[in-house]
Amino acid sequence: MKTADLVVIGSGPGGYVACLRAAQLGMKVICVESRPTLGGTCLNIGCIPSKALLHSSHLYEEITHHSHDHGFAISTIKLQLDKMMARKQSIVTKNTRGIEYLFKSKHIEHIHGHGWFDHNSLAADGRRITSVKQEGGSTTQITSQYVVIATGSTPRQLPELAPFDHNVICSSEDALSFTNVPKKLAVIGGGVIGLELGTVWHRLGADVEIYETAATLLPTMDQSLSTFILKHLKKSGIKFHLQATVSSIKTSANKATLQFKLPDQSMQEASFDKVLISVGRAPNTHGLGLASLAPSQLTDTGGRIIVDSGFATKAPGIYAIGDVIQGPMLAHKAEAEGVAVAELLAGKPSYLNYQTIPNVVYTWPELAAVGLTLKQLQERKIPVTKSSFSLRGNARAKVWGEDGGFINMYSHPESDQILGAHLASPHASELIAEIGLAMNFQATAEDIYRTCHAHPSVSEAIKEAALGCDHQTLHN
Repeated sequence: MKTADLVVIGSGPGGYVACLRAAQLGMKVICVESRPTLGGTCLNIGCIPSKALLHSSHLYEEITHHSHDHGFAISTIKLQLDKMMARKQSIVTKNTRGIEYLFKSKHIEHIHGHGWFDHNSLAADGRRITSVKQEGGSTTQITSQYVVIATGSTPRQLPELAPFDHNVICSSEDALSFTNVPKKLAVIGGGVIGLELGTVWHRLGADVEIYETAATLLPTMDQSLSTFILKHLKKSGIKFHLQATVSSIKTSANKATLQFKLPDQSMQEASFDKVLISVGRAPNTHGLGLASLAPSQLTDTGGRIIVDSGFATKAPGIYAIGDVIQGPMLAHKAEAEGVAVAELLAGKPSYLNYQTIPNVVYTWPELAAVGLTLKQLQERKIPVTKSSFSLRGNARAKVWGEDGGFINMYSHPESDQILGAHLASPHASELIAEIGLAMNFQATAEDIYRTCHAHPSVSEAIKEAALGCDHQTLHN
């Protein structure tokens, strides 16, 4: 039997970061991972490969549609999808190997196999026993003081309509590896993953139609962002069906036929080469043997593991982080929790402000948000000063030919503290960190606009939006 201070089940952003931080703090760590490579969904079949394809497809669109704006006369361009996919995989491999290197450098042991608990998982001395089923059927057992479950999530299916066949009815993982550009692609779900992958394949030549049951896209984000991205993607040629209910999906001869109901209750039908089911993700807690750990239920009705403020479950010595617990299913949220739980288990103070976790959609322009939406502020009856700065007043955005976005900032009229910010901008994923930092330190809008920002830069739009909270915007 192997021994450790900490066992982490799962090596995604939450799991591997928990391993690294715990090892830094002097703990002996063993990581159990069922995939052949480290990094979990994010690095292997999620965040990293999708962003690689978003970048490549953006360049392809720029060359094919906008090169003449820069004085480039390009007569022919040929898409080599196999090379694009090879580049994506190369990036994935470099990242996963990077984690392997970090594990070795910090003496973290990695066991490839499926970790679970049985009714004998509590040793006589109170330490936890984690069983690991490895290739070939052999089982290894590890005894440790603590176990952190960080097994992530998997794409939700629509079994009542059509389960994944990974050919015509596809998951987000499948959509990262199409060998040909589908002529027609249906996306069921107007959330982040659906918009991002729909954008990739639309840029590469697919006719894309997105079906969403809600009245808006991205219903959890600020209405200003939802309205903006709908208008922007419509203009690019993507077709949307809002408040549409797909009632059936029938497949035959490598085609899918959708029947769907529109808001006026009329029924319509459309055929597609591929259907991407993108209706959220489910916590990956099956097969862990959770029922054997405690007399009371360890999960909620949504299948997520119930934890306290210190990530502890109802089973002594067992903790959980990331997509398997409450909160947004975001890689950086899991990373932050990985650091926090490692510090707590090592007896160190830790701090995590959930109010400053950003949310990003990697379309172009990108969307980014931190803090409260206007709707949330109104529902909570919090007084608010609203400021909006259009990128039409930003010189760097004009240089990029991307001045159609905006920065919305909400502050408290008395304290001037920033309550939320919502960006539609090139590189919004980078810009949002400044506002998150300000909010984390309870800085005011004035603190931001009194900070000198480089010129020309899109970050100046953050300064202008902050000025607007004091009704002093200069360039709008």
